Amino acid sequence: MKTQRSGDFHSRFWEPQIARWTSPDPALQFSNPYLGIGNDPINYTDPDGEFIHLVAGALIGGIGNLVLNSGDGDMTFAQGLGYFTVGAIAGGLSAGMGSGMSALMAKKGTFGAGFVGKATVKSVGFSSGAASGAVAGVTNGFVRGLGNALIQGEGFGDALGNSFITAARDGSVGALVGGAIGGIKSASNGGGFFEEGKVKTEVITNDIGRGEQAHEKNCLCQLGERMAEVDGVKNKDGMPMSEKDFRDALGGNPKLHEVKNNKFGKYYASLTGKHFGNRPIEDMSGATLYEHMENGDWVILSRVDVDGNGHATILKEVMRRTYTFKNSDTSFSYKFEVMNPSSSGGFFERWRFSDFKTVNFLTFQAY
Repeated sequence: MKTQRSGDFHSRFWEPQIARWTSPDPALQFSNPYLGIGNDPINYTDPDGEFIHLVAGALIGGIGNLVLNSGDGDMTFAQGLGYFTVGAIAGGLSAGMGSGMSALMAKKGTFGAGFVGKATVKSVGFSSGAASGAVAGVTNGFVRGLGNALIQGEGFGDALGNSFITAARDGSVGALVGGAIGGIKSASNGGGFFEEGKVKTEVITNDIGRGEQAHEKNCLCQLGERMAEVDGVKNKDGMPMSEKDFRDALGGNPKLHEVKNNKFGKYYASLTGKHFGNRPIEDMSGATLYEHMENGDWVILSRVDVDGNGHATILKEVMRRTYTFKNSDTSFSYKFEVMNPSSSGGFFERWRFSDFKTVNFLTFQAY
């Protein structure tokens, strides 16, 4: 049921310090883009090999360079294409260079692995952040300075001189910004601002698919359909269990009556032979949820909104970051993705632990 990947979000989430890029479902990538990529090479890799940091860096770099050089609107199509291309090359290369430097400084991988997003361990701290930011900035400044000057009609010698100026400027800014981000990241995860450490990112995800509940009170029934699809649970006719099958078995009006957690849990456990547990919020932690996912368990999160209406989502993915510092204890941080079977369109959404407003959570364990 579960798949485990080491690395950073397998092309589905950007860190928020400089930028954030969320793609909840691989089949629906880039549905929630938040601008910025190249300035955060410290925290992002793509271990599935999809090179998303290079692609996103190129896209954002291209658009940014085009906008910055749009001037009074007299740009020709050829010039616009040129500015976009220069920016795309600069953005992609700077993202790869910064990521490669971070992996290299962690001494757990090669520069090449970091460049293409295959490094699973990266460095964190002021020095590594400054180095990564500087390399990314110099790369970006050099390529943009040279390319833009040539498009504007300058000779190669003058264009080259201009590129060194922009490289120095962007490299300095990148070092300051990257160092500050790295220091803050270190200090907020158990180290000191100037203390260097390593961060390893691991992601565990399951096969739950996206589903949309047909009726307002059918969230648990829709989750049952999605779980049964993975577990191979059939109805009396030998067909995959549907949302309607669960509602028929559990009773009540799907427009008026919510299915109780315990009732659903006991019924699903009877279908699968899995051990069912209904646990209070006090028992829940990032480590607990990670362990459940690691064991291949289903975890349903039942929450109540401000109007007192209940709603259930199911855990799709847990990301754990392990921070290790020479003079400090190891610390962990967690981020989560849940499948929300909303009647307005089922979707995947990212949560931090502070987003959990659950009153309890259901677990189904295969033992």
